[in-house]
Amino acid sequence: MSTPPNVCGVCPPGTSLSSIDDECTPCPPGTAGMGWDAACLPCLSGYFSTDPGAVQCTACPAFQDTINSPGATTCGACAEGFVSVLNPSSPFHSCLCPPGTTPINGACLPCAGGYFKAAAGNEPCESCNGAGGVKGAVMSRPLPVGVEDCMCSAFEFSAPSTLEAYSKECLPCPEGTTCNTPGTDVTGLPVTAGFWRSGPSSALPVQCYIEEACLGFNQTLNASDMDAQCAWGHSGPQCNVCLPGFAATIRGGCEQCKSKSPASAIIFVLVMLLVFAGVTRFIHVKHHAKLKRAAARLVAKGEAANVDDMTPAEQWELQARLAQGDHRHWTNRARTKFKILASFYQITSQFESVLNVRFPPIFENFLRAVGGIVNLDVLNLAKVGCFMESNAYQRYMVSDQSISCDTALHRRYEIYSMVMMIFYPLGIPLLYFVLLFRNREKLRDGEHREHAEEVHKTAFLWDAYEPDCWWFEVFDCVRRLSLTGMLIFVFKDDAAQIVVAITLSIVGIVAFVHFAPFEERQDDNLAIVSHISIFFTLLAGLVQKLGSAEELAKFNQASLGLCLVFINCFGVGMVVLGVLAHPLAQLLYFLSRKHEHDAPIKGVPKGFGTNDKVAWPMFERYFVELAHSTPETAAWMTMTQEEWGCVSPEWLEDTGAVGEWRSGPGGGPIDQYRLRFEVDVKMELLFTWMTGYSGGEGTILDCHPVQSHPNGIVDIYYAVSMPWPLSERDFFFERNARVEGDEALLMLRSIADSHTRMKESESKGRVRAQLNLGGYYLKKSGEFGEKTQVTYLLSGCLNGVMGIDYLNRKSAGPQLMGVVDGAIHCMDQKDEMEVVETALNRIGRAASSVLKMATSFRGIGTGEEGVDMGNMFDDDDEDEDG
Repeated sequence: MSTPPNVCGVCPPGTSLSSIDDECTPCPPGTAGMGWDAACLPCLSGYFSTDPGAVQCTACPAFQDTINSPGATTCGACAEGFVSVLNPSSPFHSCLCPPGTTPINGACLPCAGGYFKAAAGNEPCESCNGAGGVKGAVMSRPLPVGVEDCMCSAFEFSAPSTLEAYSKECLPCPEGTTCNTPGTDVTGLPVTAGFWRSGPSSALPVQCYIEEACLGFNQTLNASDMDAQCAWGHSGPQCNVCLPGFAATIRGGCEQCKSKSPASAIIFVLVMLLVFAGVTRFIHVKHHAKLKRAAARLVAKGEAANVDDMTPAEQWELQARLAQGDHRHWTNRARTKFKILASFYQITSQFESVLNVRFPPIFENFLRAVGGIVNLDVLNLAKVGCFMESNAYQRYMVSDQSISCDTALHRRYEIYSMVMMIFYPLGIPLLYFVLLFRNREKLRDGEHREHAEEVHKTAFLWDAYEPDCWWFEVFDCVRRLSLTGMLIFVFKDDAAQIVVAITLSIVGIVAFVHFAPFEERQDDNLAIVSHISIFFTLLAGLVQKLGSAEELAKFNQASLGLCLVFINCFGVGMVVLGVLAHPLAQLLYFLSRKHEHDAPIKGVPKGFGTNDKVAWPMFERYFVELAHSTPETAAWMTMTQEEWGCVSPEWLEDTGAVGEWRSGPGGGPIDQYRLRFEVDVKMELLFTWMTGYSGGEGTILDCHPVQSHPNGIVDIYYAVSMPWPLSERDFFFERNARVEGDEALLMLRSIADSHTRMKESESKGRVRAQLNLGGYYLKKSGEFGEKTQVTYLLSGCLNGVMGIDYLNRKSAGPQLMGVVDGAIHCMDQKDEMEVVETALNRIGRAASSVLKMATSFRGIGTGEEGVDMGNMFDDDDEDEDG
C-alpha cells in the first residue's frame, strides 16, 4: 500500500518513491529498501524476500541457495548430500547432513573411522569410545549411524564390556581364533580346527581333547546347534562326547559301532577273564612242578620227603627256600620295573585333567594312548559306548563330558565318592602301614624274612625293597596319590597348583636318591629317572599354563611335544637296553675271534663254585697243573711281538718274559693268560711283597681284608680307578697264599659278595669285575736260590667295554708288562699295588687308543653288572645277569 513521503519528501525503509504518483511504494518481493530514501534493491544471491516492503533480505538457511539470483523471493533445494528437514522454530526447512555423515567444506562426508552419528544434523560425529560406545574401536562401517556400526580392527573382536561406561570393548583375539578381518563380533568369532566354543557369547575357545573332533567354525554360532562345530560322530562339550551309534576309542575319538549289541563287549570281557585265569593256572602249575623238582633233589640227598608227603609247614619251608632262589629271577625283576613304569605313566597321564593344562598335541596323544593301557581302561577297549547311551550335559564332569553334574543321581554319587575317599586314599595306605608296622622286626631281617610265614601274604608290599625300607610302599602310595587325585584340592586350575606338583616331584626325587629303597640298584635308577621325567613334564606344563598365545607361538609345539615324549620314554629305554644287554653280549661273542682246541686241560672246572670253601684243594690242583702245562696239554699260544702291543723287543729280550694266552673251554674267545719270567729277588721277599695290603693312593681306591678264615684264606675287597672314560672297577675275591719249601702259591678267585656291599659299589658307579682265576706260582732258582721263577696266571673279565674280546687282546700286553716290571722292581716299590697301578695305567692307555668312542659305553659300567664275554656260555644259572 502506498504512503505519502514525509515532510522532507523522504520515503521510509522498505519503500521507494514512485515516479508516477510521488507516493512511497513498498519494495516488491525479491527486493529490500535498506534505509530512508533508499531505492529497493534486489536481494543478493543467497538472500531472499518473500513479502513486499522488506527492509532487508533474509539469508537462506545453511547449505541452501536462492533459485533466481539476484532478486530471489524464496530459497531453493538443499545442496547435494544434504537433506531438508522442517524447522519447528521457523517457517523454513533446514539442510542437514544425514545420519552417519558430517559437513566438511560444504559437503556431507562419512564419519571418520572410530566415529558415528545417529541422527541428521550438522554437528560433528561422536567418538565410538565415548560413553555407551565400544572401548578401543578405531574403525566404523560405511555411514555409521550407531554404536553397532563401530568396529574393532583386525585381530580384535568386540564383546560386551565389563566396564559400566561402555556397551562393548575391543579385545585381542584369543588362541584358537582367526579374526584377521575388521569388525569381528563375539557372536561370529571364527574358531580354528581343534578348538571349541561353549556358546555364542563365549570369548575364550578351549582346545579340544581330540583335535580331529573339532572342525572349526567361522559363522555366527547358534546356541541351539552347538554341535555344528564337531566332526561326524562327536558331540557335546569340546566335541568329546560320542553320539549314539559311536563309541570312544582309547585316544578319545569316536568310532562308529558296527553293532549296538553288547555281545562284542561281553565276549571281550570273557576273553580277558579266560586269559587271566589261564595265566594264573599256568603260574600255579609251573610253581607246583618247580616245587616237586626241588623236593626231588632234596629226596635224592635224603633231606626231605616227597611233596605229597610233606606237612604244610615243610611245604612252606621249601617254598621259602625256592623264593630265595627265585628272588632274582627275571620275572620278579621285570615285575618291579613294570610297577615303577606303570606308576609313572599313571601319574603323567592324569596331569592333563587334574592340572587342567594342555600339552602339545603329540605328547597328549602319547599320554592318552599309554594311559589307556596302564590305567586298565577296559571299558574303552570293550567299546561299551556302543550299547550304553550317553547322558545329556549341562554342567559336566571334566573327566567325562557326557555326565551331567546337575542331576540327583550325580549328587548321590558325589556323596558316595566322598565316603570312598576316606577308604581308598586314606584307608588303604593306613592299612598297608599297619600290616607292615606290626611285622617290622621280621621285615628288617633281610636274610630270613622270606622264611617268615606270617609276612608272606604281604610280600607284594615289601619284597622289592631293602629290609630297612620295609615302609616305603606306604610312602609310594602317598606319593602317587599326592601327584594325582589330591592335587585337585590345591589351587585348582591355577599355576600355583603345578608349582605344588613340582615341589612334590622334587620331594620324591630326594627320597629315592637318599633311601635307594629297592633291592636292585637298577630299580632305584629307574625310579629316579622316572621322577626326573615327571619334574620336566610338570615344568613344561607350567610353561604352557603361564605362556600367552603369542609367547607359546614362538615355541615349536611339535618339537616340544617330541622332547616330552623322549623324556617320558627314557625309563622304558633303560629297561629295553637292559633286556638287550644279553643278546648284545651274545652277538659280540659270536663276532669275536675264537681259539679252537681240544687240549686235555680246559677252563676253570665246574664244581668248585665261588661259595664252596671245600673246593680249594681241587682249585689248587688245577692252578698248579695249569702253571706247569705245556702247549700240548693246554693249547697255549705264545704272544707275538705285535700282540704284545706297545712293548719293545728290547724289553722282551732283557726280561725274558714269555706271554701266552688261550681259550679255556676251547672254541671261544681268549679268556686265560699265562706269563713266565725270572727276577733277581729272593722268593721269600717277593712273596712277602705280594701278600701285603695297601690302598687309597693313586689308582688304588681301596684294598683291605674283609674276613680271615681259619684255613688261612682271606676275603679281600679291592677297587681301582680306570682312565677316562672307563668306570671304576672293583673285585671281591678270596686269597689263598702259602709257602712250601722252594715253592710258593698265591691264588685268587672272585666270590659272591653281600647284597649291601654290591649295592654300595653300584651306587659309587663301579663295575664289579670277575676274577675266575688269578695268582702266582713262585719257585726258587739260581745256584743259591737268589732268584725266583714267576708264573703268573689270570682268567677273568673287567666287564663293561673291557669285556669285548678285541679290547681284551689289546690290553693284555700292557697288563702283563706291568706285572713283570712290578716284580722286577718290587724292592724299589712302596707296596704291591703300584704293580697293579702300572698295569692298569697301561691297560687304560691301550684301551683309549683302541676305542675312542668308549665314552658311549660308559653307562654300561655305571651301576650295571657287566658281561663276562669269555664265560658267557658256561652252564651257570640262566637267570643270573650276564
